[in-house]
Amino acid sequence: MSAWYVLSALGFYPVNPADGNYVFGLLEFPQASIKLTNGKTLQIITHDARLGGHINRASLNGKNMNRVFFTNEQLQSGGTLEFWLSKKSSKWGSAVSAAPPSVTPPSVAPVNPHQ
Repeated sequence: MSAWYVLSALGFYPVNPADGNYVFGLLEFPQASIKLTNGKTLQIITHDARLGGHINRASLNGKNMNRVFFTNEQLQSGGTLEFWLSKKSSKWGSAVSAAPPSVTPPSVAPVNPHQ
């Protein structure tokens, strides 16, 4: 639980630690840096932190993120992860394609045992 809390306080956390994806949360600090074991650094910056709890936009290394998650490979590349916050919710991250991969297998039609 302590590792989850540290990551969550940094603005992201693994929903499924085995799949290598991190879902965005809210950074508890205006900015933070993580020195990675490969020598690179990931800097995390929150813009408009005083405005509160809704992410309106996110970018990684200057590229807008349309998804609410990023991969371990992206994390290991280092760079800058930025969040723009607001008091009001936005439609950012609400598209089905923005969701992280599911850990549930695709739906399968139920089998009728009476056939």
